Amino acid sequence: MAGQPTVPFGGSIRIAAFITSALVTGTVVSGLTGLVPWASVALWIAPLVAFHSVVGLFFRNKINRMAVWLRPVSLETQVLREGLQLLEHQRFESPKLRSLPMGSATARSPSGSWNGCYMR
Repeated sequence: MAGQPTVPFGGSIRIAAFITSALVTGTVVSGLTGLVPWASVALWIAPLVAFHSVVGLFFRNKINRMAVWLRPVSLETQVLREGLQLLEHQRFESPKLRSLPMGSATARSPSGSWNGCYMR
């Protein structure tokens, strides 16, 4: 779509972010389980956190511009969510309408997407 802000990430940044995130996670988990002392955990993750901070600061302005662009979509999604919650608690008299709240509650997959539920 025209006018949409884009935030291009190079392939090497994506790979580095994935690897460093996995290393931070593994290091923190090893600290939580007691395999590694917390002093060592802090020393090991400091450069990794610094890397993520630098990358975050580098892309901050671009991400903020994108957040401003996405805010109206977020508000519309919130209104839709509230409407579906009202629908789930509504009592209907028509058999077709009575099945609607049950269908809306079960039609969403764990990812939050719809699984093709529709009225006939």
